Amino acid sequence: MWYRKLYNMSPDEALFAAGWVWDVSEVAKALDRGADPNALDSDIGNTAIMTVMQGEGIRRPTGWAAHPSARPRFNKQPNPDFAIRICTMLLEHGADINARDDQGMTALDWAPSKSPQIAEFLKKRGALEGVGRDIVNAPC
Repeated sequence: MWYRKLYNMSPDEALFAAGWVWDVSEVAKALDRGADPNALDSDIGNTAIMTVMQGEGIRRPTGWAAHPSARPRFNKQPNPDFAIRICTMLLEHGADINARDDQGMTALDWAPSKSPQIAEFLKKRGALEGVGRDIVNAPC
């Protein structure tokens, strides 16, 4: 299955892949392998927390659908608790909650599109509201 490929990736790559699909156990494994929670992806400069905010969340198949050839199905309404658990782990490992991508966006700028619960969690942990939006929407 897709997650078997995580072991062939660097710890940072595995962290981004697992964060995208809100896989708590694989994020923990990547961090245990030495993934940097503040590493930037090579595409648009996201940190792991930003990747979680932009991710989709999946549920792993069970029963007959758990066969290795089965494809994971994306949740129509992912559970925000998974994203919050992952963000908690990342913050405990030193992630910068106010890091900006190459467009000036922060994790909090992405969070409301996923869940008000996630946005509220980030605010309680010290995320600054609108940091990225101020930069993106600033006049040229």
